[in-house]
Amino acid sequence: MADPLLEEIEAFLRLTGMSPTRFSIRATRDRHFVRHLRKGRNVWPGTMDRVRAFMRGFDPAQEPPPVRRGRAPANAGIQSPAPAA
Repeated sequence: MADPLLEEIEAFLRLTGMSPTRFSIRATRDRHFVRHLRKGRNVWPGTMDRVRAFMRGFDPAQEPPPVRRGRAPANAGIQSPAPAA
């Protein structure tokens, strides 16, 4: 890996446990940023500054929990019958 920015991002992801997609959205509003960077994408200096500022200012205590998308569990929304008295 020759790109210093990518090395910084990979270390940040390992340290925080954040997914590459979540990082990409939070740092650049481009959900594919890390994937494209891994494939050799060139980055504008302003984008580099924004990404590094995001990593410097990151506070895990203020990070919202990840949103889980997808199918609900099989029993979601089904109430158990009331116990017989």
